[in-house]
This record gives sequence, C-alpha cells and structure tokens, in this order.
Amino acid sequence: MAKKNNGIQDILIVIYLIWSVIAVSGILFLDKQLYFLGLALLIMVIVFSTIVSIVYGSLTSALMASIIYGTVFFSIFKLTTKNIYIPGFMALIFFITAFLGKLVMQKISKTYQKMQTEIQILSNLIQYDADTNLLLWQYVRKKIDDELTRSLRYKKNFSLIMTDTVHRPSGILDDEKEQIIRQGLADLLSRSCRKDIDIPFGGNYYGIILPETDSIGAFLFSKRLMQEASRKIAIDLRIGIVSYPTDAGTTESLIEACEEALQTALTTENSIVRYGDIHKI
Repeated sequence: MAKKNNGIQDILIVIYLIWSVIAVSGILFLDKQLYFLGLALLIMVIVFSTIVSIVYGSLTSALMASIIYGTVFFSIFKLTTKNIYIPGFMALIFFITAFLGKLVMQKISKTYQKMQTEIQILSNLIQYDADTNLLLWQYVRKKIDDELTRSLRYKKNFSLIMTDTVHRPSGILDDEKEQIIRQGLADLLSRSCRKDIDIPFGGNYYGIILPETDSIGAFLFSKRLMQEASRKIAIDLRIGIVSYPTDAGTTESLIEACEEALQTALTTENSIVRYGDIHKI
C-alpha cells in the first residue's frame, strides 16, 4: 500500500512538472508582450498552491492572477473578439496550475502525516526493552511528566515504586544468574500490573508507575509484589515508594524521593519504605 501511494505521488509530481513546462510555453506563445506578467502571476499561483498553507489559497491565487492579468491586458489593448480569448486562456492556465498544485500538495501532506505516524509508532516501540517489554529507564521521566499533568488536571493521586533485590557480596552470582534474576523480576512486574493502566519500567531501576494510587494503595501493592517474588521466583525484594502529591510535586523530586526511599529499604531492616516514613525510621 505504501509503495502504491508513493507511486501515485510520484506520478502526480511528474504530471505537475510537465504541466508547468506546458504552462510556461503557453504563456510565451499567447502573449509576447505581457509574457513577463503572465510568468510572474504563474509563479505566484505555484507558490500559493504548493507552499503557502492558506485555506483556499490555490483557488484565490488563481482568481487574483486572472483578475490582475485581465485588468492589465485590457488597460493596454482594446476589448475585441480577436484578443478576448487571451485572458481566458491565461485564466485557464492559472486555474489548472492551482488545481494540480493543490492536488500534489494534498498527496504529499497525507504521505508526510502517515510517515510521522509510523515514526511515532516506531518511537513508541523502541521505548520498551525487547527482552522484558518494560519501559526503558530513559523514557520514565516522560511518562511521569504525563502522569503528573493528568493527575494535576483531574486532581488524582499516583505513586511511583522502585525495587531492587537484596545486596549480595560480589562474586556470588555470575552474569548469567544475575540476568535470570533480572528477567524474573521483569516478568513479575509485568504480571503484577493492571493492564493498560500501570507502567512497569526497567534499566537503572526496576519499578512501576501506579496511576490513581495513593501511598496506602502503593504499600499494599508492594506487599503483594514481595510475597509473589519470594514465593514464585525466590527473590528477596526491597521497595521504595513515593506518592503524588503528598511526598513530591515534580518529576525530579519524585524520582529523587523514591531513590531515597529505596536506599533506606536496602540499608535498614524495613523491606518496604514509604518516603513519608523515612524520618520515623
């Protein structure tokens, strides 16, 4: 389908170019005295129909060119049956040029919009890790920005959790076993989320964005997540929680607060730490 659309677009462009040559030749042939005016008006029509994005710009430019040419022509030459056809043919050239130019630009515009849509789809696809299907860490801030905007508009809560496995002495796990643990954690996060609502992510940190979830809800979710991790994949998790708007109000402050809560969970006996409880700990 894409090749077919590109083929039609190429044909229209070729037709338009051929017509432009014919139009120039016709102007030179019709009126050897005012050909410079005709060519200038033709350029104006081409510009308005292919470059300037004005509603009905092509039709308006063709009408203006026809009026201007007719006014100048009949101010110089008398109106006779012999020369009346010249402004008529000029007007026809202008309108055909405007029509073809508009047609070509509409086709190019549709192709461009389709290309932009495909680029956006591709961009959305590469935001997710191919192995785990988790949102890549570098795109987490953008998702939090979006959730902040939505939560502010509709006066909703949302929470962010970050998780990590309990620290092990270096050398105990090789790279292959570490990768297995990470894959297991990624699968667990994906399975635990509400479909099309929660946003699991991985990379520098593993965690989940929980829309319309307050601190208590995030805590209960985290408890279930820890139990599932221990029971199904034998992973001992530590989890940090931050909630909007109670704990922080910007993307950066939410991330920093969640990192602090996670580090507190990793360095104390508290497996799950809410940012608001750090001072108590």
